[in-house]
Amino acid sequence: MQSALREIRSILTNRRALTLWLAVTAITIVVGPFNTVHTLSLPARLAYWTVVNGSCYLVAASSIVLVIRSPVLAGAPVVLRNAVGSVSIGIVNSAAIVAINTIVWPDVDGLPGFGHLAAITIPVAVGFGAAIAAADWSAPVDPVASPADPAATQADPVPAPEIAFLRRLPRHLGRDLVSVSVQDHYCEVVT
Repeated sequence: MQSALREIRSILTNRRALTLWLAVTAITIVVGPFNTVHTLSLPARLAYWTVVNGSCYLVAASSIVLVIRSPVLAGAPVVLRNAVGSVSIGIVNSAAIVAINTIVWPDVDGLPGFGHLAAITIPVAVGFGAAIAAADWSAPVDPVASPADPAATQADPVPAPEIAFLRRLPRHLGRDLVSVSVQDHYCEVVT
């Protein structure tokens, strides 16, 4: 669980993803979609869209870790993993937005329901999922080396350092890990 929380935190603090979230939030505050430009003042829109987009951002990061990178889907093609993750993001975000709308407008009839919101959020989530997969935002950004830099592409690859955990395994088991599971103070390693 700690590993998943660490990974979610790294996605939430990713500079490019955070910039995208801030841009989407700023646009929705200014434009005021779904008639919020007429029903909410600017400070209220700022609060509403920050909460809505913030919850969607948190759900998306969690879904990336818990669904898309899930061991259950590990053998599935990337397209299928992204599709399942995007649909789960759309469903959970729709439920979150319905809950937020119920809190913000408890007495208003005619608010978009779960089905209407799901019809909007699932395609948006699939679009963002495709953009993120295409951009591979999980890869670290190296400001020094770039593909246009001939020295970076022609240099010999740096050998990966040996992992201390692998040094503790008997050599005859090999170094290609399939899985590692831990229970109490026992560790089961499958190579």
